[in-house]
Amino acid sequence: MKYGGLGAGVLLLTALAMPAEAQDSSAASALNFDWDNKPVIKSADGKLTINLKGRVFLDHAWVNDRDNTTNLNASEFRTARVGIDGNYGKKISFRFTADFAHKKVTYKDIYIAWKGPLEIKGGHFKLAPSFDEATSSRFSDTMERSGYTDAFAFGRQFGIAFTKASDKGLFTVGVFQGGFANSGDHTGFKFTVRATRVGIDGNYGKKISFRFTADFAHKKVTYKDIYIAWKGPLEIKGGHFKLAPSFDEATSSRFSDTMERSGYTDAFAFGRQFGIAFTKASDKGLFTVGVFQGGFANSGDHTGFKFTVRATRAIPAGEATVHLGAGFRYRETGDNESNFRYRERAFQHLAPSFLNTNQIADADTFFGFEAGVFKGRFSLYGEMGFMKADLVAPAAGQKDPTFWGGYLNAGYFLFGGSPTYSSKKGALDRPKVTTSVLKGGKGALQLVARYDHIDLADNGIFGGIQKTFIIGANWWLSRHIKVAVNYSHSDIAQAFLVAANGADGANAVNSFGIRTQIDW
Repeated sequence: MKYGGLGAGVLLLTALAMPAEAQDSSAASALNFDWDNKPVIKSADGKLTINLKGRVFLDHAWVNDRDNTTNLNASEFRTARVGIDGNYGKKISFRFTADFAHKKVTYKDIYIAWKGPLEIKGGHFKLAPSFDEATSSRFSDTMERSGYTDAFAFGRQFGIAFTKASDKGLFTVGVFQGGFANSGDHTGFKFTVRATRVGIDGNYGKKISFRFTADFAHKKVTYKDIYIAWKGPLEIKGGHFKLAPSFDEATSSRFSDTMERSGYTDAFAFGRQFGIAFTKASDKGLFTVGVFQGGFANSGDHTGFKFTVRATRAIPAGEATVHLGAGFRYRETGDNESNFRYRERAFQHLAPSFLNTNQIADADTFFGFEAGVFKGRFSLYGEMGFMKADLVAPAAGQKDPTFWGGYLNAGYFLFGGSPTYSSKKGALDRPKVTTSVLKGGKGALQLVARYDHIDLADNGIFGGIQKTFIIGANWWLSRHIKVAVNYSHSDIAQAFLVAANGADGANAVNSFGIRTQIDW
């Protein structure tokens, strides 16, 4: 690309200039081109503002040295950044930007900020002790910043900062640890963008609905729901989606009482796949059945088959609603797929797996039961599920193991809200929040306690037994903004296949997690 970048840059500038010239030469033109400001999207009530952001730097450079060891004549897209920022009300601001230059996705600013007497900002961003580095690369006088700011690595990291700014100046202080480039186990503490999901859903007429969502967390793009559905006497849905035989898994992660779902729903892999499902739902409950084969993670020619059924019933009991349900799933591996492995983390998603059976089965059968009571600000629900695994290579006389797990969850809103149970989904839905912080209220505060149990040890398979106690709190600032805090303690036994548990296969793990969540 000897002069390609230089030529492309000239063409780009020429193309951008042409509409303006055409506008000057023809006052009667109906087409006006304006790049003086950024594109803006606003809600009807004016409270939510989203600005579409972008920057593209196309560089061409010549570099040589006296010793003639370097003789460079090259071009690059230095920056190809796209994102959004905006405000919700007068006090909440946010930003998400990613750079697509250099043949990879690099996450830049991902934060939320609250502006009061001080601005409090949390997430992934840059707080540099330097004028040159604090100046956006868009406005720098030179193509590159000072050499020392690059050498001394004034980059973005995960953290929190407090800033007081006025016409007289600013004072800012921040604490940071780890970034997308170095967010491993030994950055002191670990921070991750768990989900950065963007997509669309909608309807065509009264009977056709569709959805497309993708997740940009974890330095990669993961496709989630991609389907089209037709609603008549039954809903018929086809595409890539999840049909889980479980209350906890059927509840969107946005509305879960705890930061993570039950251990057994993770260990038994209730994920999305390609398939078709038929659902009958009403205020009394639902019945759904689906057939699946392959997903984006395993979409080869010889992927395995999966069959899932779930039925629930919503029973009015005075001011309360009683939920009952049952689920079933059968699956088998395909010719080109790995055998099934059952493993589980110590609650937090950032924790490693302390339970692991290794790859032992080529088919398995799950059946589970679920129940719950929802009344006012109070909720109590739980599940128990069993998984029979068909061993690929059993020892002489060894029977197929049956693993099991379950949980019991209690939640109570101290003020400002209540849980929402959806009989048509057989799951929790978006909670009610009566006093939004964005409107001068206190939001809604929920306390949560959960006991979680997963047993992956049976008939000569020692994947481990994990008993976890979780306590937490959810502060809903509004119906779409939540801060969750969870503490968990896990006791582990008979987990001999994970080196971290030692020769006795036993361990104890404590975790503490905080999640800041925004959805729309």
